[in-house]
Amino acid sequence: MIESEIDFDQVLQRLRQELSTRYDFNLADVYCLIQNKGPDHLLEEGSIASFVKKCGEKFSSEDENRVIRRFDLDKDGKIGYDDFSKLLLPTR
Repeated sequence: MIESEIDFDQVLQRLRQELSTRYDFNLADVYCLIQNKGPDHLLEEGSIASFVKKCGEKFSSEDENRVIRRFDLDKDGKIGYDDFSKLLLPTR
């Protein structure tokens, strides 16, 4: 479990760095692509895994649950835009 958390952190940091160097990266556009089109416009269970799989990557429901647990600041089981920006913007 700890090893998978370390791997996840390393992959996430690489993704943050890669995205931050792209001139065409727009965080709001990515959020809209991933989210379910529900009225609350939050990322819910299934939406993250579905998007990552469409991009051709392996991503289990446990991976998705780990992401939601880590970045769901208000613990409602969903990721809002503020939570999402903390997930993908580079840390300093």
